[in-house]
Amino acid sequence: MPNTSAMRLATYRIDATQGLDPVDVSVSRAGGTPDANVQRWMAQFDGPHETQANKRVSGMDIALIEVTGTYRGGGMMPGQATTPHPDWTLLAAIAPVPTGASYFFRLLGPSSEVRRARPAFDALVDSFKPR
Repeated sequence: MPNTSAMRLATYRIDATQGLDPVDVSVSRAGGTPDANVQRWMAQFDGPHETQANKRVSGMDIALIEVTGTYRGGGMMPGQATTPHPDWTLLAAIAPVPTGASYFFRLLGPSSEVRRARPAFDALVDSFKPR
């Protein structure tokens, strides 16, 4: 998909089943602490339920974040009206880089669709290798 932000390195879409909204998949590289980014993401949700975990992959400490609630961060495409999306989930992996900026891998969409995409996301995270 076209990138919706200059910060994104890549944007993908996973088509949904059951007539639900698709899942937005983005890859970006940005500064800021992982905690600051997680707090910003949580602020985009009403009534968020958040879990965090760390996973060691190829010698790297990867932060895994899952936030579920009513997403009110706006539509997935520029120009869309801000509409609340109940029962949405953000699933993210943050891969730190020794040079400072981290890589962010994020899935955002209806909770059932994010759950459906979770095994592929986990396989992606397990494939990370440092350069």
